[in-house]
Amino acid sequence: MFAQIGKGLRLSRIFSGDGKTLIISLDAAFTRGHVENVLETRSVLTSVLKSNPDAVLLTRGQVVRLESLIGGRGPSIILRSDFTNIVGGYTVLPRKKLEHVKLASPREALTLGVEGVAAYLLVGDEDAEAGSIRIVSTLVSGCRRLGLPLLVESMAIGERVTRANRLDCLKLAVRMAVEAGADIVAAPYVGDEKSMRAIVEVAGETPVVAVDDPEIPLSKLRGALSSGCTGLLLRERLASGGVEETVAEARLLVHGC
Repeated sequence: MFAQIGKGLRLSRIFSGDGKTLIISLDAAFTRGHVENVLETRSVLTSVLKSNPDAVLLTRGQVVRLESLIGGRGPSIILRSDFTNIVGGYTVLPRKKLEHVKLASPREALTLGVEGVAAYLLVGDEDAEAGSIRIVSTLVSGCRRLGLPLLVESMAIGERVTRANRLDCLKLAVRMAVEAGADIVAAPYVGDEKSMRAIVEVAGETPVVAVDDPEIPLSKLRGALSSGCTGLLLRERLASGGVEETVAEARLLVHGC
């Protein structure tokens, strides 16, 4: 019972009072290879914090090194618990030679004092898919025991994914994340409200956060929120500079202020 109460309190700190959330992910330099500007995590995070996001997604090393910036009454911290070798976003299909490995346990996350844990779920590659499901399932069990929310970023990527079937594969990935026990599901914004609404419907009562596509103007992500998403997750867009202004614009989209 206490673990459930703890998870509820932590979720209330990830989501704002309006039930929405803006999550800024700074793990790109580690999980996606070199991304300009994001390698300078301290300066980027300083700019991010000026626009008051609801949560920041960091790697274990980033949490350790940036403790002085993220302590106190700042945004909630979500720990990146795994690694995948996906580079260059979601749009180049099909993908081959995918790797997905676990890096941090829920107990380590709890020791670091973070509010939640994040992991990928890869659907579309025969080999990577089974291992990915095992990682997520293990994290669900550990997070549930310790009262930690788990955000699962569902990704349709691999040899079985094409541009024609990508939406169906994404819906499958989201359903699998929900059935595995995710507390929050993140899914890439697919570019139109109708398709995104279909993804939200698959998730049922589990909140869905739309992952930003840097090739789409930020203003157009309003469609993700209109489709029923409970917020946005920004990552690669930050590499182009203007971090403070970008986060402020995203916050206005999500919260209206």
